[in-house]
Amino acid sequence: MATSVKRRQAWLLDPPSHRELAAVMAVGTFALVIAGIQPLLFGALVNEGRISAAGLGGAVTVEFLALASGVALASARLQPVHLRLRGLLAAMALIAANVMSMRHAAPLLYVDRGIAGFSAGVLLSIPSLLLARSRNPSKLGAVLMVLQGLVQVAFSALLPLTLMPAWGANGGFLALAGTSMLAAVFVLGVPNRLPAVADDQSDGEPAQKLPPAGALSLLGVVLVYAFVFGFFSYLGQIGTEAHLGSDLIGLVLAVTVAASIVGSLLTAAIAPKVSFFRVYGISVACNAALIVILFQLPGPIGFALCAVCFGVFWGLLMPYQLNFTAEVDPTRRATLLVPGAQALGASLGPLLCALSVTATDSRGALIVAGACLLGFLLIVMGLHARQRRLLSHPELFPST
Repeated sequence: MATSVKRRQAWLLDPPSHRELAAVMAVGTFALVIAGIQPLLFGALVNEGRISAAGLGGAVTVEFLALASGVALASARLQPVHLRLRGLLAAMALIAANVMSMRHAAPLLYVDRGIAGFSAGVLLSIPSLLLARSRNPSKLGAVLMVLQGLVQVAFSALLPLTLMPAWGANGGFLALAGTSMLAAVFVLGVPNRLPAVADDQSDGEPAQKLPPAGALSLLGVVLVYAFVFGFFSYLGQIGTEAHLGSDLIGLVLAVTVAASIVGSLLTAAIAPKVSFFRVYGISVACNAALIVILFQLPGPIGFALCAVCFGVFWGLLMPYQLNFTAEVDPTRRATLLVPGAQALGASLGPLLCALSVTATDSRGALIVAGACLLGFLLIVMGLHARQRRLLSHPELFPST
C-alpha cells in the first residue's frame, strides 16, 4: 500500500503502469540508436563515396535539426492524444527512411536522413511527454539515458564485427531499420493519451505560450549540448595532435561513452536529493579545468583521465536539464521541448567548433566549447537567482 501511495506521489497524473513505463522507455531507447553509431555509419558513407567528407557534417546537422523539429512539433503543438497511432506512423516512416538510405547517395541521402531525424523526433516526444509529468523527471531521464547509452555502445561495438564488414554502411542502416521495427512494436504499449501539463488553464484549455524564463532555460539546454557534442566531436583529433596512437584514442572514446553511462546512473541515484544548481556548478567548474588541461595536449594518461571525467560529467549533466526546466517553468512546457533543444545543440556544437579549427590545430574547438559552457552557466545562474527572488517576492513576477 505504501509503495502504491509513493508511486502516485511521484507523478503529476495517475501513474502509468509498469508495462506502459517500460514501453515508453523502450521507444525512447530504440528511436535514438543512430546517436551512438552516427560517426561509424557516416564515416563508412564517406569511404564508399556516397557522401563527401565535407558533406558528412551537413548530413549530421540535417538529421539532428530534423529530430529537433519532430520533437518540438509533437511535444508542444500536438495534443497528447492518439499516441499509439502517432508513434506507429512515425516508426513506419523511420523504417522506410532507413531502408531508402540503403539505396541512395547524396543528395537524396540528405532527404532520407531528414525524414529519419523527424520521425525519430516524433517517437522521442513520447517519453518526453511522460517524463514531463513526473515530479522528478531527472531520475527517469537518467534511466532512459543509461538504456540509450548501453544500446548505442553495444551497436557501435557489434556492427563493425557483424553486418558492416560485408554490407558496409548499408549494414548499419539495416540494423537501424531493425531497431525502428522494435520501436514500432513497443509503441503499441504506451499510454494512448495523457492529461495536459500546464498549471495555468484558460477556459478549460492550457495556454500555449512558452514563458520567457522557460525559453531562456531551453537556450541553456542548447548551449550545454553544443558544449558536450562540440567537445566530444574533436576529442579524438586533439588526441591525435597530442601524438597518441589511433588504437588508444579509439579505446579512450569508447570508455568516455561508457563513463557517461556511469554519470547517468549517478544522476538516477542522487537526483531526488541534490539540486540541479549544485550539480551544474560542480560540473561546469570541473569541465572548465578539463578544457585547460586538454589545451596543453597532455600525454596518454592525462588525456585518458580528462576524457573519462568528461564522460562522467556528460552523463551527470544531461538528465538534470529536465529538473532545471521544470523548476524554471512550472507549466512544464519547456520540459516538453528539452529533447528538441538537445538535438539542436548537438547539431550546432560541432558546426560552431568546426569554424575555429585548422588543418593542424583543433584546440580552437575547446575554446568554442568552453564559450558555450560559460553561456550555459550564466543562464543557469541568472534563472536560479530569479527563482530565489520569485520565492521571496512573488509579487515581482505577476506573469509567472
